[in-house]
Amino acid sequence: MLRNEKGLTLLEVLAASVILSLVVLMFLNISSFSLMSNKNDELRVNALRLAEQKLNEYRSTYAAAVPVLQNWVDINLNPLDPASPYSVYVQQSGVQNQTFSTAAFATRKFVSLQSIVLFKDTSTVPATLVPRVMTVTVYWGVAN
Repeated sequence: MLRNEKGLTLLEVLAASVILSLVVLMFLNISSFSLMSNKNDELRVNALRLAEQKLNEYRSTYAAAVPVLQNWVDINLNPLDPASPYSVYVQQSGVQNQTFSTAAFATRKFVSLQSIVLFKDTSTVPATLVPRVMTVTVYWGVAN
């Protein structure tokens, strides 16, 4: 019988390989979650950029006269990219009676930006500025 044996038994090697494989599997799971999270963050940042662009576009377009209070879907999102995953929904309301609804896109991912836009009311003399709350919501994903 040898008493000063150096080395590892088969059971020790098997236990070490099981522990090492569990650690590797955990890192793979974390990295796949990180990649998915990065994709969602990228979609959210692009949606926020699009919402800001559309809000500025509407602010410059509709500041000429007081529009009728209405809601609409923007169909001219990005003519250069018809495969864009985004849709834009615009809501207007008075400052005193704000009516913001997420019912049209509640089951999707979305970002919203609001701004108070001053419209020039040319029907009065002198022309007065009428404030309106304009909400631009960009949504994407599949409705559940």
